[in-house]
Amino acid sequence: MIERREHVLIVPYVRPYVGGPDLQVIPDHARRRHGENFDDEFPEQMRNVEAEFLPGRFLYGGPLYLHFGHVLVDSTTRLWAFDRERHAGIVFAGLEQSPTTPGWLFEILALFGVSELDLRIIRQPTVVESLDFPRPGSMVGYDVEPWYLNFLEERCGSLSTVVPQLVYFGRTHMRSKGGLMGESYFGDLLIRRGFAYIRPEELPIHEQMAIVKNAETVVFAEGSAVYSITLVGRSKARFFMIPRRRNGQELFVHHLRPRASFCLLGDDKAIARLPNTLGRIGPRSPSYTLDPHSLHIDMVRNGLLVEPFDSEAFQASERADTLAYWRGVPEAGEEQLSIVTQRRASYRGAT
Repeated sequence: MIERREHVLIVPYVRPYVGGPDLQVIPDHARRRHGENFDDEFPEQMRNVEAEFLPGRFLYGGPLYLHFGHVLVDSTTRLWAFDRERHAGIVFAGLEQSPTTPGWLFEILALFGVSELDLRIIRQPTVVESLDFPRPGSMVGYDVEPWYLNFLEERCGSLSTVVPQLVYFGRTHMRSKGGLMGESYFGDLLIRRGFAYIRPEELPIHEQMAIVKNAETVVFAEGSAVYSITLVGRSKARFFMIPRRRNGQELFVHHLRPRASFCLLGDDKAIARLPNTLGRIGPRSPSYTLDPHSLHIDMVRNGLLVEPFDSEAFQASERADTLAYWRGVPEAGEEQLSIVTQRRASYRGAT
């Protein structure tokens, strides 16, 4: 499950995902995939750069984009193969210049027996003398390999079982980073039902792992907060996702369903993602559901809520969330709410 290549040119990514190791010489499993397709590039002119030389035998760790979700999906699933007796370190292809390296990165690497001294982040074009390319334990768009789940079960050790049993990973505390407008309505209902609102970014990695492994029920707003699940084997929890884009479950189901029960809440075809503060549509965009009742129906059906749906209260929360997102530019928020109101009036979806 490990393939070695000699004298491999690696160029820092100039943008996602242009650069990295020379695609002509690496195995397919070392490339960045999105389902059946590759989404990396290595333009011909990159092969004509002056490069430094890194002697020794290293393990390839993948692209390193210092974002919690990307690190866990793209950069940790090869670390099972690290062997200090064989490898001088781990090579990552740098994706961005960052003034600091977040502490959580070293917490995660330590789970695999990797220290800060083992890291070689390629910031300049470099030829690596010898590079081992391990098969990832999981890849975007594919279910986790059973052997990798077994590896994680053994590796993660004993995790605390003293955790909240009803857990809600929400995004209402980070509204400026995008999310579902109106999520606060459902969040309030969940909290009244006994769910603990968790901000995983404020917790040590081991605590995050313990929660996703040993909680009874986890409701999460679509986003990276739940990706600590990729560090554990199997979980006893039931996971429920509040969507903020259409077909967003494809980025999560392959990591969750091999480990635990997973359910998408509501009609994701009713999600409308509108331009963000930069006028673009992307992860930081405000999203709206044209059918909030479908979310509530699924929550009641799965025993998450018991209170009846209150359309007026939902719309008040949606409005408050929108104006909070567009803080300082209320006219932009009002314009989006008007668009959503018109679309909602004509939407005919699952419910």
